[in-house]
Amino acid sequence: MVLAVTLRRLFLALDFLHKECQIIHTDIKADNIMFGIEEDTVFTAFEEQEPLHPSPRKLVEGEEGRAVYLLRQLQRPKSVDAPVL
Repeated sequence: MVLAVTLRRLFLALDFLHKECQIIHTDIKADNIMFGIEEDTVFTAFEEQEPLHPSPRKLVEGEEGRAVYLLRQLQRPKSVDAPVL
């Protein structure tokens, strides 16, 4: 059921982009789909852990002050909002 609702929302977003905006989205993948989270506790736990155990990072050469951070997993929220493409 969740998959059907998610796919329907994504198809509606693609239909809007195509018909109303005259845009064709050619890079549809999981990285381009965002789900909203209503619970702030997920982010609070992340914020509390970062000072205690900082995420590994590296500075990018040639770009002053730019750092790339290793991904840190968030806790799984109890619920998520509709997907956004």
